[in-house]
This record gives sequence, structure tokens and C-alpha cells, in this order.
Amino acid sequence: MVGGPYTTIEQKMIDQQLIDYLREKTKGKLLMSPEQLSEEIGIPAKQQSKLRKEGRFPIPFKNIGRLVYYSIYDVADFLLNGKTALE
Repeated sequence: MVGGPYTTIEQKMIDQQLIDYLREKTKGKLLMSPEQLSEEIGIPAKQQSKLRKEGRFPIPFKNIGRLVYYSIYDVADFLLNGKTALE
């Protein structure tokens, strides 16, 4: 990487751009469905389900009734760092 790592301000701008992008993908919502997440990380919804049941899925999820959702903030952490804030 030429010029060294990002400054704190640059990193915050990148973080915000990613949050804005994910919010646009979810039509303004702060939660993503497994299908929406699949488009971003390339892991099909069925595989996500299997990994969640095994406790091996790296992104925290929320159950709302029978449906599963992911916070766009947790997704952004994963996309930027390859890990979540909980790790």
C-alpha cells in the first residue's frame, strides 16, 4: 500500500460510505435479510443457516419471529475487518 495506512478521518469516511451503501441496499433499513447478505458476501442463505446452527457464522444475527436479520453495522465490521465487534 503506497502512502501507508488510512488516517482515522479517512477510515471513518470509508466506514460511513459502507454504512450508506448497505443502508441503500436495504432501502433505508438497518437490518439485512440473509438473501441481501448473500449478495454482499457470497454465502448463500441456506449455507448461512447451516453455519448459524453450528455456531460458526461470523456475523451476529437477530431472530425476529421466525425470520433472521443481520445489523448493517455488524455486516460493515465484517466486510471491513473480516471479523465482528464481538470478537
